Amino acid sequence: MIALAVVLSLAVASADSPSNQDRSAATPARLELDASTFDWGERVQGERIEHAFTITNRGERPLRIQKIRGAVGAQATRFPRLLRPGESGKIEVLVRSELLPLRDDRTAKRILRIFCNDPNANSTPIELSGRLVTALELPSPAVALRLNHGRPTPGKLRVRAARSDDRALATLLDVVPENPATTQVDDVRALGGDEWEIAFTALPSRQAGRRVVRMLAHLTLRDGNAATVPIPIEVEQEAPFLVHPTDRVHFGAKQTGSLRLPNATPLVQSIDLIARPGEEFHITKVERTNLPPHAFAVELRMLEFRKAYRITVRLRKALNTRSIRGSVLLHTDQPWAAQVRVAVGATFVVPTGK
Repeated sequence: MIALAVVLSLAVASADSPSNQDRSAATPARLELDASTFDWGERVQGERIEHAFTITNRGERPLRIQKIRGAVGAQATRFPRLLRPGESGKIEVLVRSELLPLRDDRTAKRILRIFCNDPNANSTPIELSGRLVTALELPSPAVALRLNHGRPTPGKLRVRAARSDDRALATLLDVVPENPATTQVDDVRALGGDEWEIAFTALPSRQAGRRVVRMLAHLTLRDGNAATVPIPIEVEQEAPFLVHPTDRVHFGAKQTGSLRLPNATPLVQSIDLIARPGEEFHITKVERTNLPPHAFAVELRMLEFRKAYRITVRLRKALNTRSIRGSVLLHTDQPWAAQVRVAVGATFVVPTGK
């Protein structure tokens, strides 16, 4: 019993020792940045922008950084995971300016967030902003191509180096497709006067409709830095059939207009899909997307004596439903238009006098 009392008294004395009291009274980790914003001023779009923030632990406990969440076009490439009390480190960030969305005044802003164990700043923002000038003047509006019958379609466009202080901002090195499955670059020819002509071919995809494909122009800026500028191309790939009536349904767009339809009253639309002259097609499968089954029904049948199908869509308005939106995905036997998406829908208003 005496021995046990001695052990207990020692344990109590140890718990009340000054070292343990100091540890329990230590302030938590505290994050401090030398700056929470970085303004890169005016740079050329496509240039890689790098910057380093200094981070310091002003608390009395270790600062642990779990992650730094980036944004499109901006990310933290290196940062310390652990900072002891009083220790400092660097957060290195990279901005890929060709990926940044621009405002009308060509300014851009990205926000990164630091997640750490500082109880008062566990989600600390870092703001990166500035203005981007174009190094390459592109056609406006963007080049548009129609891929007839899904065949590869050639095209040409001209680009010119932007100028500042009566000097060209960049020199074009080469042009490559962003996705080789959608475009191929055939030739890049210098025309003189800091202008180039790009010959390319747009390739068909498995889905008809409108889409935007991009080529990437690799540049050398006048200060010696490298830059990449995207060149968008609008491509419209026709379906193997015509839609009648055309004011009912549109490819890649939702139907507009209002319909006075009481609750639970079905709306029936019939659409004819007619083969283009000299073409044949067969629909192998029909899918409906983005709509619940009770609100949307599809029937498909081949019309006799015609290279055509009739697709009937029944929309049923539920209580308090203001609109119905969805699409029908048609699978065809044409390799150049294996999938055709037809958008359908309606906007409802309360009938007058009800």
